[in-house]
Amino acid sequence: MSLPWALARRAIRGRPLRALLTSIAVALGIAVVLGVSITISGLDSESKAAAHSSAGGSSLDVRVTAGAGLTANEVALLANLNGVSAAVPLYEKRVVARLSSANINGTTVNILALRGDSVALRPLSLGAGRVPTADSSSEVVLDEGLAATLAVAEHRTPLGIGDKIQLTTGTGPDTFTIVGFSNGGGLGGFGRNGVFITEHAMLDQFPLGLRTAMVALQVTPGSDVSQVAAEVTSALGSAVTTANPLAGSGSPLGEVQPLLVLVTVLSLVVGAGATANSVALAASERRRETGLLRAAGASSRQVFRVFMVEVAILTVAAVPVGVGAGIGLAAFLESHLTPADLPSPALGVNGWQVLLAVLVGAAAALLGAAVPAVASGRHPILAGLRPHPGSEREHIATFPIALAPPFLAVGALLFIVGDGNAAAVGTVLVLAGVLCSLPLLAPWAARVVGFVVSAFSSKSGAATRNLVRRRNRTALTLSGLTIAVASAVAVSALASGAISGGNAWVSHLFSGDVVVRSPVAQTYAVQANITASPGVRQALPLRFLTVASGSSVLGVTTIDTPAYESGGGLDVTTPARADAFRAVNNGPAVLAPRGFAVAHGWLVGSSVDLVTARGTVPFAVAGIVEHSFPAGNGEESLIMDRNVAVHYFGDTAGGFDDLDVQTTGNASAVIGSAASYGLSAVTVDDIRGSAERSLQHSLGLLLAISIVALVMSMIAVVNTLLVNIRQGSRELSMLRAVGLDRGGARRLVLTEAVVLAASGAILGVATGCAIVVGMLRAVSAPGFTPSFAFPLIAVIAVVSAVIGGSVIATIVPAIRVARTSIVAAIRQD
Repeated sequence: MSLPWALARRAIRGRPLRALLTSIAVALGIAVVLGVSITISGLDSESKAAAHSSAGGSSLDVRVTAGAGLTANEVALLANLNGVSAAVPLYEKRVVARLSSANINGTTVNILALRGDSVALRPLSLGAGRVPTADSSSEVVLDEGLAATLAVAEHRTPLGIGDKIQLTTGTGPDTFTIVGFSNGGGLGGFGRNGVFITEHAMLDQFPLGLRTAMVALQVTPGSDVSQVAAEVTSALGSAVTTANPLAGSGSPLGEVQPLLVLVTVLSLVVGAGATANSVALAASERRRETGLLRAAGASSRQVFRVFMVEVAILTVAAVPVGVGAGIGLAAFLESHLTPADLPSPALGVNGWQVLLAVLVGAAAALLGAAVPAVASGRHPILAGLRPHPGSEREHIATFPIALAPPFLAVGALLFIVGDGNAAAVGTVLVLAGVLCSLPLLAPWAARVVGFVVSAFSSKSGAATRNLVRRRNRTALTLSGLTIAVASAVAVSALASGAISGGNAWVSHLFSGDVVVRSPVAQTYAVQANITASPGVRQALPLRFLTVASGSSVLGVTTIDTPAYESGGGLDVTTPARADAFRAVNNGPAVLAPRGFAVAHGWLVGSSVDLVTARGTVPFAVAGIVEHSFPAGNGEESLIMDRNVAVHYFGDTAGGFDDLDVQTTGNASAVIGSAASYGLSAVTVDDIRGSAERSLQHSLGLLLAISIVALVMSMIAVVNTLLVNIRQGSRELSMLRAVGLDRGGARRLVLTEAVVLAASGAILGVATGCAIVVGMLRAVSAPGFTPSFAFPLIAVIAVVSAVIGGSVIATIVPAIRVARTSIVAAIRQD
């Protein structure tokens, strides 16, 4: 057995608690990397599976941007393009549906043609029943939501298989038999709340006004989808646009994923810091042993190997624990933090993921240990042989502190002038700057905390002096704690700021306090009846349209502009509110959301060409609003007057999809009235709450990793406190020899734990607030300016956990050192 191996084994057996804590820190680093890797991989797989399910057999969607739709010849042309194996048109039409002839008004529904069991190559997902037979002309499948709406609107019991429904065909109201109910899945959203009939019945009974707004193309294996898209554009020109149905199959974590990677990296840094702290403390305790080895002829490289072998043994021992903990962490994250619109992914562990996590975690631990191990090997021999150097005040080096100003300056500059990616780099630089300046900041923080604690404990002065005297050790201990606390505080503050920005968005969007939603377009008569409900002041209609503009498709929301001109909602930034709404009410003009306008270079007076029933019409941008209603493509929509919309787009632009209802404060009446028509009603406060829960759900993954980092940083704190207690036992015994009782000795040790932990917590909170202020500034965009909100509850929880954990971990060693024999403790080595 070699000398480094023997000395490392003896050191581990001599300090089993420190060895255990170091192994736990390494294991947690491996667990974080593995858990995050498995979670991201699982969520990405589920997202891609959902996108593939939504796309069905379609490789490329060809959508009409101008004109009434594609002709049969154009569909045949698409089918004959190179690389296309099938071209299936999406036949759809809006008709009136009713359950009985007594219902004169009926309900406007969207009928879609089935080819086999799919619509435009998207398989129809059935909740009950079956699809119509291929040659049927009298069987339909109803969406479950639409079926409920029709039954409630006509005061019927819930519809079932075999019930009848009347649809207005080319020859009048014809009766169809319900043979199935769809649950809305598998159609990419365009088949929701629809009536599904066979393609044969669609072409035979609904030929008038039938539109082919989209054709789904199935590409032959091995063909390039982008090349096929270029051929489509060459064949049909600007009248169509192409879209890859799998384009939205990115990570469900979206913009949170870079922050998740950043927090994971910071967790590894904390773990490496905990290992470095452990080796530094071991080197401090074994300084005389190291001095004797050097005096006996051992080289600095051999001393370095002794400490690195010790860390390597602990790392190997931590690997199985880290892998198991990582799998458990992944299972927890996937079960609790999966987005609501995705199923919880199956726990899949890849061998490469395990190997990567082990390599990264082990590398971080070994790199963290290498720095103090090298320093220990180069420590002067005579200084190591000195009996009691602990009473000397540690000196600070110029090198790390000199890096702090440039790091902080560049980080702040990136926050001011950069975007979200620059904010991530700025965060790292600011953290690096704070860590480099800790030898200066830590003593000041300890003095401030000691002054506050002096009001509760007379031992704070002595405790503070111990920490200030060992300023380098204190700074190293507080480095991981500062990062961990800063991460937790930053995530909480970022969530609070984003929530405040989202609440401002919702508050400026609606003028009322209740939003009534309909699965299909409703008539103005329904609006009038809901307006007449008790406690309703006004009910403003909102109609959502999709309008072609050049080669793109824009979302348009129609509103009753006179009501908004004098009321609230839709915060107009320029020009004057009355002028903007008056211009929209008087002709072809729109209001544009600020972010959308900035992205397209629009100003007040700019012109936007929209394809209408009267041809391509230039609509003027009459004003800019802070926010608008969401469009179906994920962007915000343009705002148009409802009468102008009916004039240019026809009767299909009439009616409403949603109602913005203002009540006297009691929403129960309007909720009940909406339910009588099969409509849902939700308060604006509930909308805010839903957005808040969704955001907190997304950021929960970051907070979970930050908590693990906090645990790793606490290991370094506990390690330092234990060493301080052992090395300070001689001084403590001398105080006892001159009159300090055991209770006073215990209070002195516990006070030092409080001052150390509170110092790190304060530095972490301040750093976290500085980081999040910069990040909020960097991620601000036109129309979305999240404000800083101090996360008081999170700060209290984190600070309490840090201080409480440190005190609890120190109680037993404090009791032991207070009971130590005075004579034995002060005896010279």
